[in-house]
Amino acid sequence: MLNKNAINIFVILFLSFIIHSQNNPIGLITTPYPNLLINLDNAILIVAQQNTPVKPSQLSTIFYTDSGNSYPIEIHGNNGSFWVHPDSPGVLQITLKTDLGTVNQQFKVIQAPATGYLGNNNGNGTYKFPINVFKEQIGLIPALENYGFDAKCLIIKYDVIRISALGKIHKAINIDSKFNKDVLNIIQNTEANDIYLFRNIEYKCPGNITTQRMRDLIFEIE
Repeated sequence: MLNKNAINIFVILFLSFIIHSQNNPIGLITTPYPNLLINLDNAILIVAQQNTPVKPSQLSTIFYTDSGNSYPIEIHGNNGSFWVHPDSPGVLQITLKTDLGTVNQQFKVIQAPATGYLGNNNGNGTYKFPINVFKEQIGLIPALENYGFDAKCLIIKYDVIRISALGKIHKAINIDSKFNKDVLNIIQNTEANDIYLFRNIEYKCPGNITTQRMRDLIFEIE
């Protein structure tokens, strides 16, 4: 998961640690992403107030699974740049021991979360889709955001609901991300001021244990 953007973030975090160390002289354990993801290599940056880079022998971990178990997991790397590979959702605690004391930091471990898009729009209810552009769409796109890489997530199925300006409701179930014949027929009859709901969206990202449900998408047509 570590890429050039992550390295840049790490540099910023390291510089912030120099300032932060004035108040907390022990060390800093951090990651460039919002959470750790299961069954993937997750980058961890660890720096300390000492003359040499942090070594693996200074580190220990304990992983608390969502099912109630706890056990240590291996942390790989050296010279301050490390990575972990948790295999289930939970909370990972990393402990850094130095001559000045001990630092504990916890990270939430989750299945990769995807956001749904139709074209370039994530259906948050504020965007009005031009009718000609809407009719050109061919399916939903799942995107893993804020993690620095394309996870190649897959849409499993979803419901499509059209509410016409006259209040008539048209429904169809779609399997896979690409629109099927029933959904395309509904979309080709779209008129201005129609409302579209994409609901019960199930998806799965690489490494995830189970399928997940995505936030519903809402589009108003103009």
